[in-house]
Amino acid sequence: PGIWKLILQVKVHVDRYRRLTLPQLGRMAEVIAEHEPILEGIERRDPERARAAMASHLERLLDDISEIQNLNPDYFDQPT
Repeated sequence: PGIWKLILQVKVHVDRYRRLTLPQLGRMAEVIAEHEPILEGIERRDPERARAAMASHLERLLDDISEIQNLNPDYFDQPT
């Protein structure tokens, strides 16, 4: 139960990030480009390539979420 609670907390932020960024012009093309290396690694049955692409994607996502959170703090307030 503890890990699921953590996953749900992170998912809330990712969902907010999507809602704030997907409407931006050209963002969907960026999203596709961000996921292509992950899919490529899976299709080539290259787990190290897929893992590295996913790790890079998640690191970038966390940085981007932090930036969007700083620009839109009201959307990311934590309940007390």
